[in-house]
Amino acid sequence: FIEEEVVSLAYNDALQPVVYTDRNSYTADAVLLATGSSRQTVPVKGLKEHEGKGVSYCAVCDAFFFRGKDVCVLGSGEYAVHEAQVLQSTARSVTMLTNGQPLTADIPQGITVIEKPVACINGNTVVDGVTFTDGTSLPVQGIFMAIGIAGSTDLARKVGAEVENNRIKVNEKMETTLPGLYAAGDCTGGILQVYKAVYDGATAAVTILHHISAPHS
Repeated sequence: FIEEEVVSLAYNDALQPVVYTDRNSYTADAVLLATGSSRQTVPVKGLKEHEGKGVSYCAVCDAFFFRGKDVCVLGSGEYAVHEAQVLQSTARSVTMLTNGQPLTADIPQGITVIEKPVACINGNTVVDGVTFTDGTSLPVQGIFMAIGIAGSTDLARKVGAEVENNRIKVNEKMETTLPGLYAAGDCTGGILQVYKAVYDGATAAVTILHHISAPHS
């Protein structure tokens, strides 16, 4: 077992999935996403209303839309730092908002940190800033949610696997729409019960064994 936090997923030039953690990267023949369906969020006023209108859950997916703009990342761990680093290449400025939580990761140069609790997200039709509980505010055009660790759906989105209604799309063999990437359990939707997750996992394991045992050209 490797006890490291996964922060991202990508494909190399040989179309093999590569898992990035807070310490290393690992190239694999197959990756199974099975970390449940929950997306960690916070009870901040205006969050739900601005989803897709300046609030995003995937820096790799949406960074392009915020080129030259001021953005912030809501989170305090390795996953949040990774999202902030992705945004640095396109955004004018990147600020990490820990929402009153202690930092649990090293902050790269060029990223500002504000530790005050967030009260609300502002904007009539799109995001134009955040207000903190002390009454001060920060003007931003984008807010990227990165609370806790990266979930299965977050990782699937990063590599372009098809996701519908926050559920990873799979076939009966638990194959996603990308080669070498599989998903099982609550992250694929359906009945959210333990027996279903166990069945999905067993199905995915059999499929993966066939995949890695098959001759490759």
